[in-house]
Amino acid sequence: MKISPPVLLLLILTLVVLLAKLALEAPTTAIERDRWRQAADNTLALKQALDHYYAEYAKPPDLGTQDMEIHTEGRVGITLLRILLGREDTGTEMQNPRQIAFLNSKVSKNKNRGGLVYTNRGSWPDPEGFYDSWGNSFRVFLRKPDASRLSFPYGGQTLSLDQPFAVFSCGPDKVPGTKDDLKSW
Repeated sequence: MKISPPVLLLLILTLVVLLAKLALEAPTTAIERDRWRQAADNTLALKQALDHYYAEYAKPPDLGTQDMEIHTEGRVGITLLRILLGREDTGTEMQNPRQIAFLNSKVSKNKNRGGLVYTNRGSWPDPEGFYDSWGNSFRVFLRKPDASRLSFPYGGQTLSLDQPFAVFSCGPDKVPGTKDDLKSW
């Protein structure tokens, strides 16, 4: 069977276009896969840091707030990060008096790349926030001191878990309670 030159040219062009499309999509897919892996690693690192803190001190950090949902940025979030990093100001009010670094994660200069972001204040860097791969602060739910279970609103319902903490990332859509969230439970 003989293929005419115009048909052969069309087949070759189609093959070249398909190969070019695959070559352009592959790096994007690899980068996105790496973002998901990093966000999952950071979610787990934060949950494990809280678990290790709880195992060491037999209580959750006291952040001086009745709000049981904490973002890993802002005043309360930075307080939590300082505690978990063992970087609190020394004194009698320390939550982590042994100054154990419970949280170990990638340091980033830009919150949109994910990880721990520091700002320089004084003689050493101070945490500015801890972010997922899409620039969202992580959300931490803490069990209330007088409660036997952790209860919190998530995805239009109230979840009740038998654990002292829960951590999640809103994922790339930046909306809590959707299918792309990364959760510790």
